[in-house]
Amino acid sequence: MDMCVQKFGKFLILLAVTVLFAGCDVMDSLFSSAGAYKINAQIDGVPLNECSFILVNNKITPFFEESVSGDIDITSLIVQLRNNGEDISDWGVYYSLRKESQQYRGAIQVESMDKDLPFFILPADLPMGLYSMVFKIMSGSDVLQRTEREFYYLGNAAFSYEGIDVHLPGISNNSQLVSRGQVIMLEAKLNFDESLDPYIVWYNGKSKIANGRYSEGAEYLLWRAPDYSDFYTFRAEVFPVNDFDSLAGYKRNIFVPVSSNTVDVNLISEKIPELRHWYVFDGNLNDSTTSSPVEHRAISNSNRNRVRWMSANGTYGLAAGTNNNFALPKAELTARDSWQMLFRFKPINEGSLMSVDFISVSSNVVMDLSISEEKLFLTLSSPANTVSRTYNLPSNMENFLTMGINFSVSSGQVLAKVNVLGNKVEQDESAQHPIFLEASGLSDFQVVLGSLTEEETAASVFTAVWDEFALYNNPSMNVIAAEIRSTFINLASIYE
Repeated sequence: MDMCVQKFGKFLILLAVTVLFAGCDVMDSLFSSAGAYKINAQIDGVPLNECSFILVNNKITPFFEESVSGDIDITSLIVQLRNNGEDISDWGVYYSLRKESQQYRGAIQVESMDKDLPFFILPADLPMGLYSMVFKIMSGSDVLQRTEREFYYLGNAAFSYEGIDVHLPGISNNSQLVSRGQVIMLEAKLNFDESLDPYIVWYNGKSKIANGRYSEGAEYLLWRAPDYSDFYTFRAEVFPVNDFDSLAGYKRNIFVPVSSNTVDVNLISEKIPELRHWYVFDGNLNDSTTSSPVEHRAISNSNRNRVRWMSANGTYGLAAGTNNNFALPKAELTARDSWQMLFRFKPINEGSLMSVDFISVSSNVVMDLSISEEKLFLTLSSPANTVSRTYNLPSNMENFLTMGINFSVSSGQVLAKVNVLGNKVEQDESAQHPIFLEASGLSDFQVVLGSLTEEETAASVFTAVWDEFALYNNPSMNVIAAEIRSTFINLASIYE
């Protein structure tokens, strides 16, 4: 009796399996998409699983990663496309062995599936987007295995990845040697069509540390070097429009050596007692001096835009401009007050670079520094009057400019003058004299990098990258000039 029950149970299991396979495509069900056959494609010689982007006229060559020459079951290979889960039924490529009597119409006949299969290209009118390439390994009319690999079709859109650049803070000689504790900026250098918004993923070693869209500034990564020497590996993987888990992006690696040696590459230092504020913009907006309480030292982003750091000539700094303005802490004025601003910046667009807002009970006075047609303009304005002076700029605007502005408030007047220019540029005789504007009752002032337009719909435009900014109260000009000269002499000896 027990023997009969066991035989009947085996019969039920066999019947269930038979019914299961009879209710669907038998051969599709026998193998998963991973399958026993390792099928792939090369895109102009690069395997699809290593880079999942295809351009118009890219040569696509299917291949078996392991030999199938001894497999008598395989008779043909079909390549098809899917988009949003739907088959593109009017397109397909068929490879068929010559020895097979059953041939598909338009099939490409080959001697062996192991030899180099003829390449194909995608349809010229295929819209840009995410697709799947479907490989069907056939035995006659039966599907032995179906494998699907996703890719992104770029069509004619440009999308290339040059590599990763390293930018050091402060005055740089483009050295790749990083000092311990230094904050550096890595940049993924991309070239892409304006219709794209690439997605960048950053790795430190094997750890994912940052990701985001290019429009959000994700091509930049700030990293503080640890306090011990070593080599550190970074990788940035980029995608045309988003971080698709099923896609392989363009990858680039870079090794960053960290040295135990430290080099001071800033324009000035905190030695001068008259120094009120000093910002070196090494990845933060904090004051580098220690004379003021912490809560009164940081620059505020008054319009609450996201802080953008940008590269320039081997270094990097704070990007500011129209609707991207940053306000220093307010400073009080006395009856007789003189101030010095000393800074390094790189112009990137025309417009207002910075301003100083003088506040009074009756009316405000604004000092504005702007660039237009490769000229620098220093302007003092009030509701009653406006005065301005023009300064020549170097012909090579790719370099950082080192300059300063002296201003003072005394006897009911505001006086201002550009007094330092890092590059030797010939100026008109009038540039040696300050501009002045009548003003009374001024109580304090505030320095603002960038500007804020009254038009709410106005586009944001970066006008400059700021590398360093210092503010002195009642400074001794001889002391400041001596320190600047000493700094440049020391830097020259370091980089010889």
